[in-house]
Amino acid sequence: MRSSNKIEIEGDDNLHIKTNRFALREILNILVENAIKYSPKSSMVLIKYDKKEIQVIDQGIGVSDNEKAKVFNRFYQVEKSRTNHTGNGIGLAIAQQYAQIINAEIYISDNLPNGTIFHLSFKNVNEK
Repeated sequence: MRSSNKIEIEGDDNLHIKTNRFALREILNILVENAIKYSPKSSMVLIKYDKKEIQVIDQGIGVSDNEKAKVFNRFYQVEKSRTNHTGNGIGLAIAQQYAQIINAEIYISDNLPNGTIFHLSFKNVNEK
């Protein structure tokens, strides 16, 4: 996907996560594509990571509280009157399935004043 959005990545360069590479890549592709799709052109998408979590942070339209859980349902799309974007509504459902495969959880929080933070939280992380 070509975009005029700037993507920045923040995290420990020496971090290694032992997981299914394909599943993790697909999750990140879906989350970053959604962040770009629902953000203003030329805005920044930030990817932050540590050993417990990866966050994809955008400056887009946000997701209302009553839609936060619903966006992970197949074929569900955010209220059409809020956006003119098209899609089939399965990307986040697929991302959630891949998250289950790698023993992770996806959830959403607000990026105030505008936007969304998608959290990919790894379960059973061993502290060292």
